[in-house]
Amino acid sequence: MTLPGYITPKARLEAIRKRRIIANIMRQLERGDWKSFLIKCKKAVHKFPSLEKHSGEIEPLLVKVNVVRMAIRFHVIVLAGEPITLTVPEENAEQKLAISDIRRNSHFDALLMQAARTANIDGFATLRVDPQGDKTIICSDDNRMMIPVGPDGPDMQPTVWERRWMVDRKQGTKVAKYLRVERHSAGMIEQESYEYAGGDLLVDLTSEQAKRVDLTEALPGTQLEPVVETGVPYPLIVRLVHEYFDGAPEMLMSEHDFDLLDMSAAAVSRVDRSMEKHGSPKARISESMIDPDTGKVNIQDAILDPDKLFEYISQNFDFAPMFEAMNKSLQLLTTQLQLSPALIGIKLEGGAMPDTFDKLRLEASNTIARAKTSALYMQPALMRVFDIASALDTQRPMRGYAVHPVGVTMHPGLPKDDDQIIAETKDQYLAGLIDELTALEKIHGESAAPGILDRIREDRAERTRNEQAALMLGFNQGGGV
Repeated sequence: MTLPGYITPKARLEAIRKRRIIANIMRQLERGDWKSFLIKCKKAVHKFPSLEKHSGEIEPLLVKVNVVRMAIRFHVIVLAGEPITLTVPEENAEQKLAISDIRRNSHFDALLMQAARTANIDGFATLRVDPQGDKTIICSDDNRMMIPVGPDGPDMQPTVWERRWMVDRKQGTKVAKYLRVERHSAGMIEQESYEYAGGDLLVDLTSEQAKRVDLTEALPGTQLEPVVETGVPYPLIVRLVHEYFDGAPEMLMSEHDFDLLDMSAAAVSRVDRSMEKHGSPKARISESMIDPDTGKVNIQDAILDPDKLFEYISQNFDFAPMFEAMNKSLQLLTTQLQLSPALIGIKLEGGAMPDTFDKLRLEASNTIARAKTSALYMQPALMRVFDIASALDTQRPMRGYAVHPVGVTMHPGLPKDDDQIIAETKDQYLAGLIDELTALEKIHGESAAPGILDRIREDRAERTRNEQAALMLGFNQGGGV
């Protein structure tokens, strides 16, 4: 039996499998399928009575406000809503141009927002540098196929990654199933294939379930080499995390926080059920109002009932404490998710909404603090991504250029409108903190700023010439030599 190029410890696979259980639950919660988790998986301690739905089916009534999805989206906006700044020394002009091309070809700003959202759900996201044709790009893979099999290094990055996916190949009337493994380590990519009929990508490659076969059996006519040296001293895959603790990425919620979801859904569901009862009162009737042929109640538009044989059963609900309890449960949930309710336009504790940007920023301090924490972890990882991209790109034919470590600056904060951006940039420029080109880049973007600066300088020069001509004309008219 041919062993894999790297044997993953079984304990490592088991730890990854346990984390994926929580990640799958987070995916359910993010897309709004709380019923599967709370009711079908029997994780709820509160009661959700069954009611008849519009479809006629009788199911447990579970109504929720999907604070999880709102929190994740706002965390992404606050962290990565403003594009990152990349810097290299001025003498590395070719590298700067290459990085700009890689960023544009990869749609990197949108890619980073996607990765930040994935990291909020799964606990981590990956960015992979990939040479495609004559371009070097940065891409993001499905987390379910990305397996950090090696131990984490001192930089909190896995030392060995495996991309695993299934390949189906027809063999006559049958379909053969193969497991493809692409292993990334420092300076090397290994390609392997296994005959494997199961569906669990976390299978132990040394087990009897997976039989290693030649690449050409799984991929006839392939040009893939079993081993390729990348010339880069790191794996081409980089992990992004929002927090890292005790040797593993921290998730937005742990399995011990899900009781808040149960409490929140129960509170909102009770209010909805009470409103339904309040809007559809029941009536007390006499036997004379029952149709003897059909057994149904015969109620006309007007009823003459001198004996008061028909009356509605009034149901009095004290909604104020119910709404207070619902708001309190939602407030606790938003606090756990580090989301300021003011950011989503609600004031759960009552009072006026913030009417200025500074007031909103003060109320959103919890969300901003998480974004700044995330930036501390992600900036070094993003530096690694662009260092790898530069090192890989310069090895292409006719692409050799000097490479310098790339600086990355994230800009976590609340989204600003144009007036706020202009005012802040003006203050920074007048204080001597930034130059004129940087100021224009902040306002108009990096691509448009150089052209705008050239036109501004031309306009200044033209005004100077006009002012000098006017002064000279006035001097001559005054009788000067």
